Amino acid sequence: MLKDGNLVKNFAESLGVPVPATMATVSTIHRAFDAGYGEENASALIKLLASDSGIDLAR
Repeated sequence: MLKDGNLVKNFAESLGVPVPATMATVSTIHRAFDAGYGEENASALIKLLASDSGIDLAR
């Protein structure tokens, strides 16, 4: 996801097109990667957002 998010971000930047939602998503993907979820799929985002919210997914 990080690779694809960066591809979209870089393409939009090369066109001079603002993509604020993509920028927010790429930022969150970077945070998930930094939190150790780099080998996971989109579930990494769910785990990160749950952690940010104080939600225990194991319950």
